[in-house]
Amino acid sequence: MRMGILAGLRGALRRRGNIPLMALIAALRGAGDHMRSVVWQPFALSLGIPMRSLGGLESAIDLTRISVQPIIGAASDAYGRKRFLVLRELLLVTALALFVLAGSWHLLLLGVVLVGLSAAVEPVWSTLAAESSGTAELGMTYSILNTSYMATGLIAPMAAGLLAAARGYTPVFYLSAGLGVASLLLVQLKLAETQRRGEGVEMTWTRFARSMIDAFRPRPTCGAST
Repeated sequence: MRMGILAGLRGALRRRGNIPLMALIAALRGAGDHMRSVVWQPFALSLGIPMRSLGGLESAIDLTRISVQPIIGAASDAYGRKRFLVLRELLLVTALALFVLAGSWHLLLLGVVLVGLSAAVEPVWSTLAAESSGTAELGMTYSILNTSYMATGLIAPMAAGLLAAARGYTPVFYLSAGLGVASLLLVQLKLAETQRRGEGVEMTWTRFARSMIDAFRPRPTCGAST
């Protein structure tokens, strides 16, 4: 069994196509996300944002994400995955630029909304990973991508804390944005599309409305009849 697992891991890593590249992108994304998350709250407080408002800003991220996620998912089925992954990285880099420029809560809130929009594209990333992987190696593929994302998170938070203590918050956002630009270039120049326009379902108002309804419809529990 152990040899079978190792063989599957080697096969997934050696697979030509998106998976090795996606592992690299996941590592870059993980480093940038973890660096940003370490300094985010103290940075907001340094701008004079009350502690009681931090929860509202975090909620703004989630509200934005759940509001547009069904739209993005349905659109990616109709128009392809890659363009939305490019958009994901571009939104995040723009948000980080706004954090650098922020001197008050106005730009900060706009940046938070862009972070939520970027996070809303996450299901498209997962879908592309599934479409890029063989069904026999799907579990291994997700394990590799998640491990790549989390591995850089072991080092990035400590590095961000040390950098913020020595130089302030701005260099952390610059570095995180640089990692985002690297991810953006890899997605745009190297990542292969798996759902080309015309191959998927047509994007209609009916499909859009159904996606919105399904997003908020309660799911049946295990053992419940459908």
